[in-house]
Amino acid sequence: MKKYGIIAAIVVVLAAVVLCVKCLGGNKDVASSLPQDLTMVGRMDLKSMALQYGLDIKDASKIIGRMLHSSSDDETGVDFMHPSYVFASQGCFGAIVPLDDATEFEEYLTKNGNCQFESQRGLRWALLGEKNVLLGVAKDRAMLMGPAVGSQLDALRGTIAECLKQEESNSGKQSPLYAMLDKRKEPLVLATSFEALPQQFQPEKLRKEFDMSKLRALAGLSITKSKVGLSLSLESDDKKTNNLFDSLDEAFQPINGSLLKTAPNKSMAHVLMGVKGEKLLDLLRSIPDIRTKLLFANTIFDADLILKSIEGDVALSYSKDFIMSQEKYLLQTQLKNERFLNNVDSWNDELSEAAGLKFITSDNKSGIIQHKDKSPKYYAVKDHVLRLSENKDLANAEAHNDVAFAWEKELKDNRLYATIDASKILLLKIYLGNLKYITLSMPEARQWNLELKAEDGKELIKF
Repeated sequence: MKKYGIIAAIVVVLAAVVLCVKCLGGNKDVASSLPQDLTMVGRMDLKSMALQYGLDIKDASKIIGRMLHSSSDDETGVDFMHPSYVFASQGCFGAIVPLDDATEFEEYLTKNGNCQFESQRGLRWALLGEKNVLLGVAKDRAMLMGPAVGSQLDALRGTIAECLKQEESNSGKQSPLYAMLDKRKEPLVLATSFEALPQQFQPEKLRKEFDMSKLRALAGLSITKSKVGLSLSLESDDKKTNNLFDSLDEAFQPINGSLLKTAPNKSMAHVLMGVKGEKLLDLLRSIPDIRTKLLFANTIFDADLILKSIEGDVALSYSKDFIMSQEKYLLQTQLKNERFLNNVDSWNDELSEAAGLKFITSDNKSGIIQHKDKSPKYYAVKDHVLRLSENKDLANAEAHNDVAFAWEKELKDNRLYATIDASKILLLKIYLGNLKYITLSMPEARQWNLELKAEDGKELIKF
């Protein structure tokens, strides 16, 4: 009796698990249908996006319906409780969508997409768009791939049928690109190899110097009521590429933020970097084109000595008066020594004159750089900080108001940080009326983050 009691208890537990899984939307994972030879794969988790934004799943479903140009009463047959996937494989783009009801999905496309379905190989098939995208529908998922024409469609039909019936162990879930997706928790995530990108995103010089086929990128997008965030991380199996990333991390150190005390607080943009001058010079010398330009610059002034003297933050503040058509900038650089100032007078020679440059020293700590075709640049050094500007007052001012922004939290652990006051850009205000700041940060050379932030208490995007 005791034995039967244990068996009965197990049956009850299993039944409860099945019931819970069914009520919660099941454990449907359509990623098992991804092709093995992925060059790009992306995940869209609508449920997570809705929760992150503060919507319930019903509201999110209506939003998707509006995006599909259907009424909120239409039943699409799509399961919005589980992630969908996009991918690139065999020179084609594709997508896999989980379904609640395959019949409803077919009826929806027949009504709204003017599709004609047929049965073959135990699946339902239709051609989409310009009839060169093939859709295959199984009981709990749909998969499309294209473009293809003629005999290519027959080959594609075989690929889709095989993917929809394959085991997870034989799917694209085993690929390095899919493994990258699990590193990000954003609702929208995309992993790609650079060889899958259009040629314009693969500069020829980079392709010659580095093995771009071994470089992978992972992007994640998150959306809340007040902020949109885009993260980008890079991975490579190429030793030369990884050496470059490591060199960048050595040349750029975490920002300390001290130069913000002397930054103009009405600027439209600020850029801050933590720089180790000697490491940066070594990196620049390793790049042939830049090395040649440095050699030329050193014939006119001590470019190498100036770069070596940088240790700490480099900050650029920029402002523009659109009414008066006036631009102002202030470049500030922390120095570990000021030895280059001893050589300024010697920079005025025949080479400088031929380049149209003239260096005028007001005293040992300040002066003017004149160019025959451009406005003069004023510089001043105080307390191991070099300031450079076309505005004499900015270059010589000893203090400004602190920038009105939550800098300490934003700058922490970043090697580069840039922010734009979007409220001063009319075009952006037209489309995103509550947009206040656009920020770009780099905690390390392999990681970049872009954020769009609304004014306090306001929604950036309204659904």
